[in-house]
Amino acid sequence: MEQPLLDSDSVQESSRTLASQERSSGIAHSHSTGDLLENGSGLLQRASEISASDRENHSNVNHGTVEIKDNSDSRMLLISFVCMIFVGLGNKLFQVFQSIPMHNYPFFLSVLSTFIYIPTSFTYIWLFPSHISDEERTIPKRTFAVMGFLDALSGIMLTIAINFVTKRTLVILLQQTAIPISMLISRVSLGTKYNVFQYSGAFVVIFGLLVVLAPSGDSQDSEDGYNAKSELLWMTLLVLSNVPTCLSSVYKEKALGELDINVVYLNGWVALYQFV
Repeated sequence: MEQPLLDSDSVQESSRTLASQERSSGIAHSHSTGDLLENGSGLLQRASEISASDRENHSNVNHGTVEIKDNSDSRMLLISFVCMIFVGLGNKLFQVFQSIPMHNYPFFLSVLSTFIYIPTSFTYIWLFPSHISDEERTIPKRTFAVMGFLDALSGIMLTIAINFVTKRTLVILLQQTAIPISMLISRVSLGTKYNVFQYSGAFVVIFGLLVVLAPSGDSQDSEDGYNAKSELLWMTLLVLSNVPTCLSSVYKEKALGELDINVVYLNGWVALYQFV
């Protein structure tokens, strides 16, 4: 049975229908692709905004952490400074108080105050060996011996002088001569340079001592055993006791250089040689 032939009009109509369907499909496909691209671009922009916001928040957190740490360090520095003032003052006062009942035993006081450092320091070294580096352990012991000799000489001179200076209030003032003496020794030995304010501070110390000591030069011997010349001699010895101390400090700086040595380790070995 023969199939009917399609005329040309039917064929053209079918072609137009197919072309229309293809165009509709292409337009829908392009719309879908455009929507996807637009949505993807929006997501990328949103992710970029979130990432920038996170970086800003992270930066703010880090900045806040640094500020908190700086404030904490400043607070600890202030507390340490105040504690050092009270401890230093107590140390000077007890140096005077201990000489009253031990008036006849100044050398024993000097040896005893040195000996106390030995068991306490070496107990720390024995319990916490990891706190002492290998570089610190290789420091020649003769370096500690020189420091110990200078500190021992200073300690003996200081203890004897304090024991015989009758005006106890002058003891703390006379020990402040360590400031100009150390500046002078550092300038000569290390070539250290100081500014105007530091020189002014040293001048204030010297001028204050001269003002305090001026009346002592005109003092006369009294019936209660006060001897003005003897008093001046012991005051001079007290001032000179700062010289070995300053020499020891300068020697430490010159011998150890930039080495950050453990303070307890240093005090232990210096006290050992100082005691010997």
